[in-house]
Amino acid sequence: MDDLDDGVDPMVLGTGYALYRHGQDRLAAQITDGVRAALSEWDPGIPEGGSPGASEIRWGVAPVDLTATRFTRDWSSLIGQDHLRERFGVRVESALARHGRLPHTLLESQEYGMGKRHFARVLASLVDVKLVELIAPFPARALYDALALLDYRDILFIDEIDRIDGFGAAALTTLLEARTVQFEGEEVLASEITVIAGTVMPDALPAAVIDGFPVTDQLVPYTWEEMAKIAIELIFEHRCEELIDNTLASRIAGRVTTPAHCRRLVVAARDLIMARGECTIDDVMAMVVSVAAPG
Repeated sequence: MDDLDDGVDPMVLGTGYALYRHGQDRLAAQITDGVRAALSEWDPGIPEGGSPGASEIRWGVAPVDLTATRFTRDWSSLIGQDHLRERFGVRVESALARHGRLPHTLLESQEYGMGKRHFARVLASLVDVKLVELIAPFPARALYDALALLDYRDILFIDEIDRIDGFGAAALTTLLEARTVQFEGEEVLASEITVIAGTVMPDALPAAVIDGFPVTDQLVPYTWEEMAKIAIELIFEHRCEELIDNTLASRIAGRVTTPAHCRRLVVAARDLIMARGECTIDDVMAMVVSVAAPG
């Protein structure tokens, strides 16, 4: 990070560097530039030599980072997926009783954005361990750095594992089977951790990788009632409960199938109402539906 600009807020550097380490250079540049632009117009009102209070630093980007983080979530934050709650409730109780780790788990879903990462965070909170997140494909250094942050029983979450390359597949296989990873010609022994991987295309995974997961499970589609509850949760999370009424919330729930898509519609509705004073569900959809490039 020595070559990065001096004087830039460390939060910006952390965002860009985390995404760069994941090999997503262009996305890193876009987000970093966006945050820099926001910072140039943001006046926190902090006196010279002072430091912001908790209420003054709640804004900003929440990047997927290699930082080992502890999350404060429990089963109450999981809407729907009752089958996962039941089965993993048993596994969590077992892990706590024997002071051991959760089993390696492959989580499947029919669509992106159904909540695999959120579920992994819930599990980490329930067994009170750290969680490190990676997005495939990733460079060798990212896996090495992630393992260096993890201790006994901690969780490594790998999203979009179906995009893993040859190196990643080989490294993951040895990690699952022998707790070792080859890095720069050396064999590195990892702590006894749990690997939770997410995928929408399990058939794209090598058989050796699939065999390394003693537990496989699937997130199932949400009902309209569950998606309506998710929409309400997101409305409160984004502090727009005074803007988005129950009618618009229910219509948002009826247009989406995943929590990730629901979040996009909630944010779009909030911004439209803040800018124009009102909006319809069609206005919201027009804000988030991708338009194909001409030609």
